[in-house]
Amino acid sequence: MARPLIKKKFEARMSAAKVMLMDERLSVDDIALKLGYVGNSKFLSSFKNYYGITARQFRKDRKLIDE
Repeated sequence: MARPLIKKKFEARMSAAKVMLMDERLSVDDIALKLGYVGNSKFLSSFKNYYGITARQFRKDRKLIDE
């Protein structure tokens, strides 16, 4: 029963990460801490594994869309 709850929490974290990454004022370190990660390396690998792109690439692509 705990497995689905953990998965939902992780999905919520990744969804929140996308929203936070759209705010250029927030550093990746700040985002990782706000989402409960001790350091940014675990956050970065989790983001890439979940979305298939790096957080930096997400920001870059998002910037191109907004221009």
